[in-house]
Amino acid sequence: MPVSDAAPPDDLRSFSHQLAWGAVALAILIPLASLYSVWSLPASDWARQLGAPPRGWSPPVGGTRGLLMLLASLPGVLWSLALFALTRALRAFAKGDLFGPSVNRALRGFALWALASAALGLVSPTLLVLVWSLAQGPGETTWIIHINPGHLSTILLASVMWLFSKIIERARLLADENSSFV
Repeated sequence: MPVSDAAPPDDLRSFSHQLAWGAVALAILIPLASLYSVWSLPASDWARQLGAPPRGWSPPVGGTRGLLMLLASLPGVLWSLALFALTRALRAFAKGDLFGPSVNRALRGFALWALASAALGLVSPTLLVLVWSLAQGPGETTWIIHINPGHLSTILLASVMWLFSKIIERARLLADENSSFV
């Protein structure tokens, strides 16, 4: 029996199932933790968290604080969507489907959502300080650039995962083509 037709070993299926539950737990907890941390952060700590804008800025209030909270929590929400896509792939692995089209779509979805999360995570400190500075009034516009190596690593990981899904797709097409010769 060819290896491609054999069911995956039980340990692979079991580990995939456990990872799927872990991904679901993280997908639920990360946005909640993100929203809680942004919501509970005292206004006086916003300056420190956003790269210490100039002293004398008033803390964000009202609609500005709501907009800042939304911008700050979006990368976590996008990462949660990436984890839900990954969960679909892990559940397919647990059922024995290692190379199917649904696995491929799920891995590609994970890669795209993870890429979006990391990209937004890279620009969100700049956007947050810009929105906050615009609320300070004329002449107070400030820009910061904050590069997080974790976001850069996630962009690399997401790109590799997308490439991996394209390789799986190509391998599947080659396997289908080869099976037609037999």
